[in-house]
Amino acid sequence: MYLDNAETNRRYDAALAELRARGVFRSTRPPMGARVLHWLGFEPRPIPYLDWKQNLLIFAAGFAVAQLLVDHLLSATEGMSFAPHLVTLVISALAFGALMALWQIHRKNKLGLSDWDDL
Repeated sequence: MYLDNAETNRRYDAALAELRARGVFRSTRPPMGARVLHWLGFEPRPIPYLDWKQNLLIFAAGFAVAQLLVDHLLSATEGMSFAPHLVTLVISALAFGALMALWQIHRKNKLGLSDWDDL
């Protein structure tokens, strides 16, 4: 599906309306991340409507980038060679991504949100 597809736009609007009805999203404008993705040519989808693997990759990549930015401030990684540092980075990023993906599944079930294909 492409962004110019009316079905995709209808699903996205229905997802935002469902999130507003549950009190998760209060703004009438799409989130900044969705606008950037739309501008780059991707299909934006709210985080609760992504599947487990997509959530895992998004949160793990974000955690890895953040950890790389602050690693030089931590004394735990001082003096580590590249290989152990990379292994700990990957393991911690995957663990964080898995926990956040599971939390998103729990949140979706708790709020009673529809599947993306059912919107």
